[in-house]
Amino acid sequence: MKRSLLGAVLLSGALLRNADIAMYHAKEEGRNTYRFFTGTESCLS
Repeated sequence: MKRSLLGAVLLSGALLRNADIAMYHAKEEGRNTYRFFTGTESCLS
């Protein structure tokens, strides 16, 4: 049980980090845009 909880916590952290990266890439492109995280956006700059 503890192992599955740890996996869920790690997965949710990775999901939030990837969503954050995609959001900042969309903000760099201007208003009314969206981006999907594809794995190539590994850094924020």
